[in-house]
Parts: sequence; C-alpha cells; structure tokens
Amino acid sequence: MTAAQIIQEIDKLSSAELAEVVRHAKAVDASRQLSGEELGVLAKQMVAATDPTEIDRLKQEIIKDFISAWDSIWHVPLPLQHQTFVKLGRMLNPGGVLIFTSGGLDAPGEVTNRFLGLPLYHATPGIPELLSTIHESGCICRHLEYDQFPEKHLYFIVQKSASPKATRA
Repeated sequence: MTAAQIIQEIDKLSSAELAEVVRHAKAVDASRQLSGEELGVLAKQMVAATDPTEIDRLKQEIIKDFISAWDSIWHVPLPLQHQTFVKLGRMLNPGGVLIFTSGGLDAPGEVTNRFLGLPLYHATPGIPELLSTIHESGCICRHLEYDQFPEKHLYFIVQKSASPKATRA
C-alpha cells in the first residue's frame, strides 16, 4: 500500500477506528512495503555493517515512506525542535507519512516535571509554529487531534507533498 492509499484509508475512518490506528502506530517506529526478500537483504546488510555512514544509509532505505515519532520529539530541547521537524519532513519520500505528537499549546512552552523521581523535560513550539514548520518541510498536515482530552496531548498525521508546488502558499 502506498502512502497516498494510507491517507485515503485514514480519511474514511471513524473517530473510534482512527483512535485504534493511532494506538497501533505508537508501536511502529518505521514501516515500508518491502518484500520478504528485500527486508532480508537489508537485515543482513545491517547486521554486517560496521561503518556508521552505511548503517545510516540502510536505515534511510526503511524509513522514507513512514516515520512515527510518538511521544518523542517533545523531549528535544525547544531551540532544536524546528530543525528536527524540518529534517524529518524532508527525509520522507513524496507521499510519505509522518505521525508525531506534541504539546497542544498555542504558543511555545517548555516544562520539566518529575517522573519516577527524575526530571523529565517536555517542550512544544506551539501549534502555529508546528503548522508553519510542516509547510516549510514540504509537507501537508492531513490531521491533528487532541487525543487525550483534557490533556494537551496533540497528534499529527503529516504527508510529504507529491509535488513541490502543492505546499507553496
């Protein structure tokens, strides 16, 4: 199934079905329609690879069509989040999909709370900046939703434009 077909199928889902898809997506770091033979070749190359550059190249073979960054990017320091989102968006193949979560605030914010007795940092650039960054990275926001209301937990489904003209204002 192509990324475009995934988006078409997502658009057909009810809220309950979409919530179930999101629950499954949380467990997926990266996915691509590879044949068993292709996946086997990549796996053997990954095991044999010792050069960090080659390992990165092999990872890129797998993650250009779908990237899931659930409950992760908001731990990146706020000044680095913009470049992180741009890099993820630009890594995608045309039509590729990125699913990620962020704090659902209107303005930038950061906080450190205690978790299991240790400090845990969270930050968000804010919804307007996230939407601008999505556009800047050549992507289109297909869906955003507060999925843990009343918590400010927001998830996005973003798709890389199939055409550079599609994201121009």
